[in-house]
Amino acid sequence: MNDEYEQMLWSIKDLRDKIDSIDNEIKEIKEAEILLPSNNIDLENLEALKKIVLKTTELLRKETKRTAI
Repeated sequence: MNDEYEQMLWSIKDLRDKIDSIDNEIKEIKEAEILLPSNNIDLENLEALKKIVLKTTELLRKETKRTAI
């Protein structure tokens, strides 16, 4: 059980790192101010990916709390 808990904590950390990376990519695209149609699609995809990763992190956090009890 302890190994599973630690694995979930590492998963949460990994997802947070991915969120930070996605945020940086979004900022770079926005700062470039060269919003060609293809960049707009990339930005939309990154925003969608960020939402998915945030939701996954939230679910893992809830599961970690439930497992720890």
